[in-house]
Amino acid sequence: MILQGKNLIISANGSVIAAAKSCTLNVDCEKIKVSSPTDGQWEHVIAGMKSWSLSTSHLVKADTTADTPIRNAVARVGQTYTIRVQVNGLTSDYLTGSALCHAFQVTATKGNLMQGSFKFTGSGPLT
Repeated sequence: MILQGKNLIISANGSVIAAAKSCTLNVDCEKIKVSSPTDGQWEHVIAGMKSWSLSTSHLVKADTTADTPIRNAVARVGQTYTIRVQVNGLTSDYLTGSALCHAFQVTATKGNLMQGSFKFTGSGPLT
């Protein structure tokens, strides 16, 4: 079965993030260069520390509270969240980790829906 993007839920501290319509999860590993005594002319690599990051894309919706949705989104930058990436709508199929929200972007084009995005950098494991 091929998974569809609509089955992906991103939540921060237990709350679904702003009706996320797409996200990108990156998991990376450091490459440490080493040499070999038998073929010193060729580069060899071994795995180093792992890292991960997450970016979301969402539609900005009206907020009935005193603060504006943009002000609320800006307030998230610089905060650390417990992130949960859930696939298939199954509560048993998810990844979780702590991440720093380091960027927010909003795109407001006349005549189009307002779009926002968050960028998170993982701090520790994604398990």
